[in-house]
Amino acid sequence: MEQKLLKDALAYGKLRWKVHPVHGFDDNMNCTCGRGHKDTKDSGKHPVLDKWNELSSSDEYDIKKWWEQNPRYNIALHCS
Repeated sequence: MEQKLLKDALAYGKLRWKVHPVHGFDDNMNCTCGRGHKDTKDSGKHPVLDKWNELSSSDEYDIKKWWEQNPRYNIALHCS
């Protein structure tokens, strides 16, 4: 599953779509942020990056760097 997320994020980047990581879930279905979000509206989908709107990227290096930090991050697309 984790490799698919990175592969998909890179595919979006190749389309020149800006992506940024959002938190995913661990094996116990807790949010990867580590703050105990479970079964809340923010679980597994709030931004990892503080300034995601400025840091969103289609660059392969950036995308690989983010998903190497945590391969369970979900993918968000920056639409603007």
